[in-house]
This record gives sequence, C-alpha cells and structure tokens, in this order.
Amino acid sequence: MSVLATALLICSSRLSEIRLVLAQANRPFLLLIGLATASTLWSANTSSTLGHLFRLTLFNLVALTLCVNHWNPQRLQQTLRPFLFGFLIASTIFLLMKPDLANPSVELAGVLGWRGLALHKNVMGALAALSLLVWMHALLTKEKSAVIAIPAVLLSFVWLAGSKSSTSMLNGVFSCAILILILKPPSRQFRRVTPLIVGGLAVCIALYALAVLNVLPGSNVLLAPIATITGKDMTFTGRAAIWEIIREEITHHPWLGIGYGGYWTGATPSSPSYVMVQKLYFYPSEAHNGFLEIINELGYVGCLLLISFLYVYGRQAVSLLRTDKSTAALHLTLLFQALLGNLSEAHFMQIGGLIGWLVMTGATFNLARFRIHETEMRKTYYRREPDIFETEPVITLPAPRRPFA
Repeated sequence: MSVLATALLICSSRLSEIRLVLAQANRPFLLLIGLATASTLWSANTSSTLGHLFRLTLFNLVALTLCVNHWNPQRLQQTLRPFLFGFLIASTIFLLMKPDLANPSVELAGVLGWRGLALHKNVMGALAALSLLVWMHALLTKEKSAVIAIPAVLLSFVWLAGSKSSTSMLNGVFSCAILILILKPPSRQFRRVTPLIVGGLAVCIALYALAVLNVLPGSNVLLAPIATITGKDMTFTGRAAIWEIIREEITHHPWLGIGYGGYWTGATPSSPSYVMVQKLYFYPSEAHNGFLEIINELGYVGCLLLISFLYVYGRQAVSLLRTDKSTAALHLTLLFQALLGNLSEAHFMQIGGLIGWLVMTGATFNLARFRIHETEMRKTYYRREPDIFETEPVITLPAPRRPFA
C-alpha cells in the first residue's frame, strides 16, 4: 500500500507527461491490459481476478513512475542493477547463516538448488539470469566501473549455477550471447549477418512455442533437441502432463478464457485447477508455459494481443538501434529473455514472486518515453531562433561581374 500511495502521489503531479507516454505506448499492450480488466465479467473467480488486477495496476503505476519522475535514457537499468545486486548479496548472507532454509533438502523434482530469499529455485534462477544480463550490459557499455560490474557479474553467475534451474541457466547464457552479438560483434562482416542470426533465433523460439501448443505435427522432433540442451527428459520434468491438462481446459473457453487469475485459485475442490491434484497428485500453481497460461486465462484473443505486443515491442527496440544502440540492445535482449523464459515458465502477466512482467512493463513504457524524447530532440534540432533585429527577410544577391576590360 505504501508503494501504491507513493506511485499515485508522483503520477498525480505529472498527468500531462503520463498522457504523452500512454499516447506513444504499445497499443496491443494496452489492449491486453484492457482485456484482462474486462475478464472480470466472465471470470470463474471474480475476487481472484480483482486481486490480480490490483497488483497488475500497481505494476503499471510503478513503471509509469519510472518514466515520468526524473527520467533519463539509462533509468531502467539504473533502477534494476542495485536492486538485483542487493538481493543477491542478501541471499548470500542468508545462505551462509541459514543454509537449511536457503538450500532446502526437498526441492522441485528432487533437484537441490539454492533459493536464497526467493520462493523457490526457479524464481531465484530467473532473478539471477536477469541480474547477469543487466550487469553484463553495464560491463560492455561501461555505464558502470569494471570494479563494480565484474563482481556483480560473477555473483550473478554463481547464483544462476547454484539455483540448478536449467531453464534459467540456458536463458541467462543465451541472453548474454545475444547482448554481446549486438554490442560487440567480432568483425564488420559478422555484423552484416547479425540480423539474420537474431531473426533465426526468433524463428526457433516460435517453432518451439508452437510445438508446446501442439499446433505443429511432429512436435516430438522439435522438442527433443531442447530437452537435450536443458538436460530434461521429454516430459520436461513433468511439464508435459501439465500442458496436456491445460490444453484440455482451454477447449471449454477457447476465445476469451476462464478469466485473468481465475484458474489457479488454490488446491481446493472448489478451484478449477483442482484437477491437477486429482490427476498429477501435486499442485503446480502455474502452467509452466506463458503462452498456454495466457490462452487459458484470456483465450486466443489474449494470445493474439500478446503476440502483437511482442512484435510491436521488437519493432520499437530495433528502431531505437539507430539513435541509442546500447539501450536498444538491452531492450531487445529483455525481449528474448522473456520469450525463452516463458517457454517452460509462466511469466507473462504474472505478479506473484516474479518481477519479469514488471521489467517488461517498465521496458515497454520506457520505449514510449524514448519516442517522446526523440521527437523533442528533432524539434530542438530543427528549431530556428529568430533574430530580434530582423524585421523582414533580407535577400543577398551576388555582386555583378565586371566586364572584361
């Protein structure tokens, strides 16, 4: 409530700037938020939907506050770095003082992993991967001194490895590779094929997402290499069974979904998700796939808006490459990290224990703020200050040439 009060106080004094940011914001993103709000009309659990919407609104207000309160082009990464570094330091102290709590003896699927101050090892892995990305960006762009950036990168990598979250490890290493590819290409010839490589990676992620959604025939052929890379079996640590139940649930409400936050309401017989306990004998609390989660809660309409949002976000980040390469590289890498993370975890529009959607919301509004900033810079560049002594235009003609004597 204190965060909400602070955000409302700041935003109420900057309504004109907020209107400008919303006018330049990603339209499919705003429509997706609107669809989630409208889902209260058909949600299976209205109270749960309202609770989710309250926290989603808080995320939006915090992201808007960062864009209108003392904004600068590096505001997003300047906010994330100290928070994530401090969280990892606090988790390290907690691990040393209470190893039985920070490294529990019973973990997901019998895999031991450091969870630190996070809810479980997968959340810690996602936070460590994000920390590795933003601090690697600081090291490559020299926005922070190497004396600070290198220890932060090493600490992030240690926690990423200690979490034993194979998906987060793949995500962190892959995202840093893309960041290096954009900011520090090995040669000029390699720079020319960089767009093709990035585009090819995007196509691979899309094919994997379609395979999980069971849209493409022969999905096992597509999923087998990913299972090998991540060190999982073809059930992806039981995720395939969860996906099958979610796909069956989607058939009951394919277009508009069951309602935002209306499915995972607890392991009780009155909850629509209680079928997980009946069939799997445990309660996963999420679909472990962001696209399936959105389709289940907001239907195929919501999934279409989500894909449109990601496409517009990518276009805006690519257009930013012409004016601010370092910031554009960070925003593009955040997009790839979100796409990779949501293939086996549900982060899209999730507000419990994760900051992935908060970061994407902040990056989305930050791109809108950059568009306003570029417009203002162009107006300043082309503005001509009038001369106070100049009453009417003076036309200077060339002097007549003297005839040849």
